[in-house]
Formats: sequence, C-alpha cells, structure tokens
Amino acid sequence: MTALCGPPQSTHFERKSPSGRRRGVEAWRARVAAEGPCLHSIDPLRFFGGWELFVNVSEFLALARHACSEEIKQAWIFLVLGMAACLAGTWLWKNHSAFRHALWPLCLVAVIQIAVGSATLWRMSDRIETIEAGVAADAQAFKTTETLRMTRILDLFRLYKPAEIAGVLCAMGLALFFPHNLMARGWALGLLLQSAVLLAADLVAEQRREAYLDLLRRI
Repeated sequence: MTALCGPPQSTHFERKSPSGRRRGVEAWRARVAAEGPCLHSIDPLRFFGGWELFVNVSEFLALARHACSEEIKQAWIFLVLGMAACLAGTWLWKNHSAFRHALWPLCLVAVIQIAVGSATLWRMSDRIETIEAGVAADAQAFKTTETLRMTRILDLFRLYKPAEIAGVLCAMGLALFFPHNLMARGWALGLLLQSAVLLAADLVAEQRREAYLDLLRRI
C-alpha cells in the first residue's frame, strides 16, 4: 500500500478556480479510497495550493481509526521500553558495571513509560467507538469539544519537550564535568537514553495529534 504523501504530478488547477478545486478534491478522495489514509503525510493546504479542504464524516472517521491504531502501537512500545529499561538497569547493577548507577534514571523514567503506556491502552480500548458515537450524535458539538481537548493536549507537549531536552543536557553536563565519577557516569547514561527516547516519542506523537486536529477542524 503506497502512502498518501502528496498530489499526483498531473493534478493541476488554478488557485481561484472552483472547478479546479472540485477536481482536486475528487482526486484526493480517490487516492484515499484506493491507497488508504496516511495521517502522517496529508497536508491538505499544500495539496490544494492554498485551498482549504473540508473532509466529510466518513473520511474523518477513517483517519481517526488510523490515528487510534498508531496510538495503541506507541503505547505498546512504551510498555516494552519501560520493562526493558528496568531489566537493563537491574542487569547493570547486579553485574557491578561501571554504569550500574544508570539503574536509577532508567527505572524512574521506566515507571513513567509503563504508566503512560498502560493509561493509553486503557483509554484507547473504546476510543474509536466514542468518536463514532459523538460524531453520529452531533458532529459540530463533537468537533468543538474534541478540538478543545486536543488543544489542551498539545499545550502539554510544549511543557514535556523542554523537560526532556533539559534531561539530555543534564546528562551531557554530568558526562562532561564528572567523567571519572561512577555515580555521575551512570546517571548520565541513564538520563541520556531515557530523555532521548521520550523526546523522540513525543515529537512523533505531537505531529500525529496536530495532523488529527487539523483534519478535525475541516469536518
């Protein structure tokens, strides 16, 4: 299945032409039907050269299902990474490694990863049914409440990222200024690994939520 990453090169229409806009919308919907939605790569404004695309409810629900599926995948990854971090930290400690003090940051952040992964799986268990019920009952009311919810979540990401970047910088500082201190060395390794993983995961999750919110506003 080919990802929907942009318009076909043969699609051309004037920016101010209603007929061109209709042809572009039809081309985009045909590709979604043929190739499946790819939430990470759809940029409707770029696709239509500045025209704002409005999606219908069935198209939005297809994309929402894709987003929920990606959330579940990331939740399982968090659970696996959290458990792996605990096992790695325990192994380092039991083997009296020079990096054995990495146990503490590895396990502390692993608790967060396992908690977030578990909460996401629990929340997503009936998420798509909730979305479908809300859209069926009152699409515009759902759009308003869901837009507010997603905006609040994206605001939280603006707090998470500086904290994760601070963790990476702190690890670099420990490694740079205390290279021969065993505790500092272990904390540097653990903080660097976990902060970098969390930052990468949050960048992906933030982009996915921004794409979902953009489509939500176009119902």
